[in-house]
Amino acid sequence: MKDLGHPNGEVLTLMSDQQKGLVPVINEFFPLLKHRICARHIYANWHKKWKGLNRKIQFWNCVRSTFVEDFDDQLKILEGIGSTSTNDLLGIPQQHWSRAYFIGESKCDVVDNNLAEAFNGWIVDARCYPSISMLEEIRKMVMQRMHVKRTASSKWKTNIAPRPLQKFDRNMDVSNQCRMVWNGDGGFERVGANWNTMCHAICAMHHDSKDPQTYISNWYTKEIYDASYSHVLQPVRGKILWPKMKDDPIGPPQFKVMPGRPKKKRRRDKDEPVKPKYGKASTVGYKVRFSKCKQVGHRKNKYLQNDNVDNTGHSATNVQSSTAVDVGSTCKRKRQVGVGLYINLTTGEQTYNSGLPSEMVVTTNRKRKIGAPTSQYQHTWKGPGLQWKGKCVVTTRQLQQQLSDERSQQKKVAGKKLHGTQSSQSNANPNP
Repeated sequence: MKDLGHPNGEVLTLMSDQQKGLVPVINEFFPLLKHRICARHIYANWHKKWKGLNRKIQFWNCVRSTFVEDFDDQLKILEGIGSTSTNDLLGIPQQHWSRAYFIGESKCDVVDNNLAEAFNGWIVDARCYPSISMLEEIRKMVMQRMHVKRTASSKWKTNIAPRPLQKFDRNMDVSNQCRMVWNGDGGFERVGANWNTMCHAICAMHHDSKDPQTYISNWYTKEIYDASYSHVLQPVRGKILWPKMKDDPIGPPQFKVMPGRPKKKRRRDKDEPVKPKYGKASTVGYKVRFSKCKQVGHRKNKYLQNDNVDNTGHSATNVQSSTAVDVGSTCKRKRQVGVGLYINLTTGEQTYNSGLPSEMVVTTNRKRKIGAPTSQYQHTWKGPGLQWKGKCVVTTRQLQQQLSDERSQQKKVAGKKLHGTQSSQSNANPNP
């Protein structure tokens, strides 16, 4: 009461989260205060007994009604869904949670305490510190926020705050569809659709050749906004220079290790929806295709594989029985043990398997990858006693030796062909 400077709370509006102990205290110390209760907390308790999407929509229609007649109509619709549901809802007086009963002195029509929840989330890191460190962190954050807000208002293009002006522009567009009947003096009658009060007022001002923007409340102007952030916080000297107190030093509270990881987020109700996390796309409604067979609904970890699969994803069989593909009953990952030449039974195409990166062979006490030859060869010779996962395999040295033998054989064949060509040319030209 001393900090606010209003002993009876005549010009104040308080928003609480339905704490029962606050009601008698507010009535005792702030008899003239306008007390609102967060509609989201009211719905969370009311929803435990009265569930359903239609009831939820109708509840918020009652909350956001702007005049009493519309509130009564929406309440009747809610009563038609559940006859006794309105009795539980009206247990809390309407002036605490419905816009239709808000007093016009308060120029804010919010029905929930998201502002306090946003501030609570803003200081979530500082709340983990000890008391003095937490207050110091909050003080620095508020000091910086004051500067940011004062700088932002200097960039406004108009004298009206951006968000109220945006709401005014939306109602300005809707007011073009309103029809008015003027009584010739100072009264206007609305005709046609059930437009809200603001659209009705804007249309009446236009009909009377007045500028509606001049009727926006002074509370939404740049002067009032700057006045809210005019009281800056001064920097504080370091702890070393703080004055020494003669009292006993404040010790830390008794520490008690609680089970589990400390929770930073607000405890949500079991029926409260969880906001989606950004950065990861949802798979709802997305048709999954297997990268090999390109069919919808098939996954790598559940796709049943009846035949063996080669590197191209087609059914294949290996020329060598020792290097046959072993994929098992599922296709989580292709397991082609060893290397070899594969033949597609459908097209007859030959594919050389150089081995997967995860396929390792044990030579001595180290692991080495199977080397892939530069050309496609059908390997028939196997090292004695060398196996990996029950399959006969070939070492890199053996492959290199076999390739060397193949190259030597090709050189011999090429030399013989070259020698035969030279001999035929010498026979054709005996006297060059």
